[in-house]
Amino acid sequence: MTGYATATASAEGATVTVTLKSVNHRFLDLHMRLPQEADPFEAKLRQALRARLARGHVDVTVSIERTGATIQVSFDLPLVRAYVEAFSKLQNELHLSAEPNINELLKLPGAVSMTKSAAGEAGVELLDKLLFQALDNAIDAMDEMRGREGAALCEELLGRAKALEMLATRIADLREGADRRIFERLMKRITELTGQSATAERIAQEAALLCERGDVSEEIARLKAHVGQFRETLVSPPWGGETGKRFDFLLQEMNREANTILSKTSGDGSGLEITDLAIQAKAEIEKLREQVQNLQ
Repeated sequence: MTGYATATASAEGATVTVTLKSVNHRFLDLHMRLPQEADPFEAKLRQALRARLARGHVDVTVSIERTGATIQVSFDLPLVRAYVEAFSKLQNELHLSAEPNINELLKLPGAVSMTKSAAGEAGVELLDKLLFQALDNAIDAMDEMRGREGAALCEELLGRAKALEMLATRIADLREGADRRIFERLMKRITELTGQSATAERIAQEAALLCERGDVSEEIARLKAHVGQFRETLVSPPWGGETGKRFDFLLQEMNREANTILSKTSGDGSGLEITDLAIQAKAEIEKLREQVQNLQ
């Protein structure tokens, strides 16, 4: 699910800010942007996030600020000297008249380094405390935002599940009268082909075979059962479970039943109505599939 949150924790002149951005993703995909001094905590950060989040592409940004810290600038004199000597050698070999520029020398890699004085640094223990305090607060805020989105999404999913169940009921109602119509149509067709009335026993046997091949009562029952499980999971999700994956499985099974209903349905009479309803059911299943990708 989508979400955004930022949280800050401060103490003893140090401030740590954690920003979380989450978008839909099938699995948990963490992307970390950390300052150098927070690098030792990356593994612990990932572990803490996995304990609270199950799915989503999550961008994690950490910033650290301190007040009252002093900056120390130091020069790597041996390195600068080596640069100058290399320049002089090149100057002699190529007969160059230009002199080395001190400003350009100081821009060379490693020539200048800046560090914060020890007096202005928060200890590792303090940084650990502030970092995970801010992280917990950011996750709480993001969960609150995602919870509001999830409540609205749940209402929509329940509505679509109800529509899917109604389609299954209409298919079942149409199918109840299909056996009688198959009998009547078969009797008329045999009479046309043979020129004489067929026995009731013969027609019953043929009709039974056709009805058996076209019987979708089990598929309808399973489709309704899957819809019921889908609704139950929405209303009472399993504790600590990944409901999104459960929904994926149920929708896969719903789609299988809808496909079987289509394959068993003839293309005439009530069969056309059943086919149309089964296609509508597949469309609802696909809409549900798109929406559950937003769920954890």
